[in-house]
Amino acid sequence: ADLTAPDLAAKMPETHNVFTDGADVRDFHGHGTFVASIAGGSVSNNEGIAGFGGDAQLLLIQSGRADGSFTDVDEADAIVYAVNHGAKVINLSIGGTETSAVERKALGYAAEHGVLVVAAAGNEFEDGNPVEYPAALLQPVGSRGRGGIGLSVGATTKSGRRASFSNTGSWISLAAPGENVFGAVSSYSRPRNWPRYALPGSSRGLYGYASGTSFAAPQVAGAAALVWAANPTLTRDQV
Repeated sequence: ADLTAPDLAAKMPETHNVFTDGADVRDFHGHGTFVASIAGGSVSNNEGIAGFGGDAQLLLIQSGRADGSFTDVDEADAIVYAVNHGAKVINLSIGGTETSAVERKALGYAAEHGVLVVAAAGNEFEDGNPVEYPAALLQPVGSRGRGGIGLSVGATTKSGRRASFSNTGSWISLAAPGENVFGAVSSYSRPRNWPRYALPGSSRGLYGYASGTSFAAPQVAGAAALVWAANPTLTRDQV
């Protein structure tokens, strides 16, 4: 993520890079900054947007490469690190049509420690509507949105209908707005990939629009943080 983005800077997040074991998580792709601002952008800095998570603390972990690709090993490393460093809610706006033992074990580790994992369901409805992971490990195929160990999130339009790109099926837990979502744009990203739009009244930061289940999931993750803050005695399943 771009830690100079006003809504993220105000949260003074903890950071971790799984490749270097350091704290540099600069976002040259753009996706992570956008997702983080939606999940937990500051609601009290009088700048930019307000994230769904209110005053929730942020732990930003870089486990993807500059081109946006991930390996299951790097994803698992990030999940375990987050669990071991106090995360209560983990957002995974990533996905693919295959899974692995290491991915399953990492999600099982989070579940064993009472951590709520939220994952994007994918944007390939028009390409055959495949089952995607890790979302389908959280809400298994055939479960019809019941049980599971986490939340698989699809995307809606502004009117509440399913977004045309959003995967659907018995392994979806719920859906949130994912069409033309507004968020913070990384200053390290390419303008042609992340067009900048003026935010009236804003004097700092870069902002733009994007669509995808990747941007529906952090709304759910942020809302889950609010639920847990309202009643810290709840279990993951209750949240």
